[in-house]
Amino acid sequence: MKKFLATLLCFIMLLSLFSCKETEDENDLLAPDQTDAEEFQETDNNDNNTTKLSEADKAIQMYEAVLKNEIKAYETDIEEYNYLKDCKTPYDRIPLSVCGEFRYVYTDLDNDGVNELVIACGDTLILRYYEGSVYIYPFTHRQLSHLYIDGSYAWSNTGENFEYGWNKIYFEGAELKIRELYRIVNDGEPNAEYYIEGKQVTREEFLNDINYGPELWLQFEPLEVSWRKKITSEEALQIASEYWETEDGSADYGAGSMWVCHIMLLDDRSSTDGYYHIGLQTDRYRRDGNDLRVLSESRMEHLFVHAITGECQDYVPVLGNGTPVYGKG
Repeated sequence: MKKFLATLLCFIMLLSLFSCKETEDENDLLAPDQTDAEEFQETDNNDNNTTKLSEADKAIQMYEAVLKNEIKAYETDIEEYNYLKDCKTPYDRIPLSVCGEFRYVYTDLDNDGVNELVIACGDTLILRYYEGSVYIYPFTHRQLSHLYIDGSYAWSNTGENFEYGWNKIYFEGAELKIRELYRIVNDGEPNAEYYIEGKQVTREEFLNDINYGPELWLQFEPLEVSWRKKITSEEALQIASEYWETEDGSADYGAGSMWVCHIMLLDDRSSTDGYYHIGLQTDRYRRDGNDLRVLSESRMEHLFVHAITGECQDYVPVLGNGTPVYGKG
């Protein structure tokens, strides 16, 4: 009996020892979790800079997705969501996919800690991320000719009175707003008028107040996107050759005559209006009384090859406003 009690006592002591070890291990496992929670709380309480940085990063990701045509952006002038490649320049209504001048800059126009994406395409498109969407605000080249680092820009108007000046961009929700900074009416004329923030002032007061110069302009960089890869003139000529099913310099004979085909580049407007103008000239030769070949007739066919898609059309392309790309055709 004594041996049994001694054995039972040893067993109880052994259980107590294992119980203490499990408690220590449990405490070791809980400690890292508590530390992580404290670090997260400290980061969360570190003012609003963390939130703004997150929004700024999110904006860049959204802009990149728009540039890749992975998501649509809201065109405020036509009130529709569209892929960027399907958007058009505000003045000539040229699709961005064939627009020649295509540059960009990221800048914080309203100083809220989140950049806007500005695209120069002859005209200007301002892209802004706001509450999960990207909005596009279009400006023609007269409405916005230069954009400054503080969100102000130059403009001009050739209406009844020639006016030009500077405005400043700001936003209220998803809406782009404009505040007038400076305005000049009929500059150089005896009846010239000068305004600062809507208030008319003398020319001397105007000149003393204004302080804008080229050194404050935003510096744009070339923007390359896959859907705007332009074909070369050599590729356009090859496309035309396949379209006509003939090769440059090919000849055909029959009934004492010879026809020679020449495929040539007549005009290159790929960088402005988005087309190559290709010509197929067919010359017919016959033999004269001395058995020499002489040119008897020549005819020309026309083809317009799209500089981005490579699509062909045998009629003169027109801009969105109805103006023919190549004169009157």
